[in-house]
Amino acid sequence: MAQHWRDLGWLRQIKTYRIHRQSKSWQTHCWWRYPAGRWPTPPRELIVRAQREATGNTPTPHTVMTSLEIASSFVCNDTPMQIILFHLDTQRILTAVEMQKIQAGLTFLHSRLEIEYPFHPELNPTDLRIAQLLVNGIGQSQIALQLGQSESTIRSRIAALCRRHGVPNRRMLLARLLRTIGSKKQIATLPFGATSDWSEQHASQI
Repeated sequence: MAQHWRDLGWLRQIKTYRIHRQSKSWQTHCWWRYPAGRWPTPPRELIVRAQREATGNTPTPHTVMTSLEIASSFVCNDTPMQIILFHLDTQRILTAVEMQKIQAGLTFLHSRLEIEYPFHPELNPTDLRIAQLLVNGIGQSQIALQLGQSESTIRSRIAALCRRHGVPNRRMLLARLLRTIGSKKQIATLPFGATSDWSEQHASQI
């Protein structure tokens, strides 16, 4: 879809960010972009606007368009609050009809990314190891023994993992980890030169 928009001369690139609330602050993470390239920091005014609109209980998506930019944000999780911010650089000023098609396309792209390319924040080595052990079916007490930490510490780290992934409980955290860390493990075991079904679909359909 993004390639199709480029072929039509609508956009140059699309960058997707994940913004989540952590305690009293907000954190912004790079998520997905097309085409591949460097990740510039999104304009601060776009982040502030997305945060303000998300916490104002107004319907999403919120879309803002300037002469050569489009910004659209979706609330993807209420508690903890998580926002998806699409930032598009357009090749020219788009018509109202073209804008409507892009807005509808972003809604579809949002749903596709959640399924096909679930958000996986960067983790420090300890949290990554905990996530890997959870994916392997290791319980909390056994994780504490393996890492030489108290069970309460592991419980706190798992709760922090839930917040960073934007899920309310451990069951949903495990489901997300199985789609991120689990899929990475599967790709790592493929023979040299082979591609996963997801990578083929991602390249051809988005």
